[in-house]
Amino acid sequence: MLIKTGKIDEAVKHFKEELQINKNKRVIEKTRLNMAYIYYIENRFDEAETHLRAVLKNNQTHYEAHTYLGIVLKKQGRTEEAADHFAEALRLNPDYELAKKSLEIIMMEEASRK
Repeated sequence: MLIKTGKIDEAVKHFKEELQINKNKRVIEKTRLNMAYIYYIENRFDEAETHLRAVLKNNQTHYEAHTYLGIVLKKQGRTEEAADHFAEALRLNPDYELAKKSLEIIMMEEASRK
């Protein structure tokens, strides 16, 4: 709710506190995804990447984290790495549209360069 109301600094503070006190794996994953989103919209891609990689370190089958990491990496110009994460997301969940579309965009961009 804090993110939607534009209280970004307050949201980050809340999420950081949540990471320190909560031991529930699902809550930690969700908190890290939320923090990655905040950092992404603020163009703080290194910090977004850190949180997404932390999710994947504890849950390599988190297809959404693979997709979001792919988006962050693509934004940084790391297209090959991004494509790998989109492909992994699709291997884990072949119906995940965001990963499909993201990988298609990379493939179309690469085809247009040739």
